[in-house]
Amino acid sequence: MPEQQASHLSSFPPHAFRPGGLLSSVNPEKLPTPTDALPGFSGPPSPGLNYSEISDAWQRLHVRGIDAAVDPRRAILVRLVSLCRSAGLFYSDHIKSAVADALSLPINAEERQEYSAFGTDLSFAGVYLQRLNTMAEEAQLWADSPLKVRNKLPAIRVNNERITTVRVVNVHAPKMTERDGQRLALRPARIVLSGRNAGLDVTLTLSAGELNAARQAQLRHAAARRFLPDTDGTRVKRRPVSRPSIQDTVGLYPQQRALTGGTPLAGPAARNAQTTHDAFWELTAETRAARGPAAQEST
Repeated sequence: MPEQQASHLSSFPPHAFRPGGLLSSVNPEKLPTPTDALPGFSGPPSPGLNYSEISDAWQRLHVRGIDAAVDPRRAILVRLVSLCRSAGLFYSDHIKSAVADALSLPINAEERQEYSAFGTDLSFAGVYLQRLNTMAEEAQLWADSPLKVRNKLPAIRVNNERITTVRVVNVHAPKMTERDGQRLALRPARIVLSGRNAGLDVTLTLSAGELNAARQAQLRHAAARRFLPDTDGTRVKRRPVSRPSIQDTVGLYPQQRALTGGTPLAGPAARNAQTTHDAFWELTAETRAARGPAAQEST
């Protein structure tokens, strides 16, 4: 880590960023510096503000936006929290420490204490960023997948219930705006769908983001059923007879989560995943053999 970066990161020991350290996945060079807090920062909130007062001050800011000229303090807090997340920080305590370092607050400052009003302010700055991301994702999904009335859609899964024969009944476009060169959906789309669930007609209203999540949930469920047994104590439901490779069963075991997105496992984790994979398929092969030809045919 460069010396000029280490000079202001008083909350983090240098070894934390080294391989094997607590923050080894964090890039310290991308963490906020004192120059990122200037100009216009007016300091921490005045003492005495409680949670409700801070919450009220942040309400609806994601809709109207934060004008840096009118409210430079919150604009800078949002920028600092965004830099912390881009660098790889996740936990709120780490973000608060990094922002306090960037603001050159003393190591024993009240703002650094647990449950401080300053920490609450930073938490709401993170919520503000999450809402902006949701609004941007909604706008992008709407632009990528325009829907029309009477469109037929593939099966979806909502609240772990499979909805089939999905048709678009009505569509209300989102209320859009553009801020800092980014398209945002101030109000999400309202997509009215009809379908069938367990032999009954159902109607539901989803946003573009919720519809995309329902599609992905059904795809994950279908992939899991293709390879995993679903036992009820007396039988094993349909599965392929041929043994798939470990790459085909990505995400089916906790040890294999690192494979998501095509990232291969290495070292002991890879051996553990392969062992679990081999043991599972040996067990199912023994189950089919023990139950005779009928079990073989059912697969």
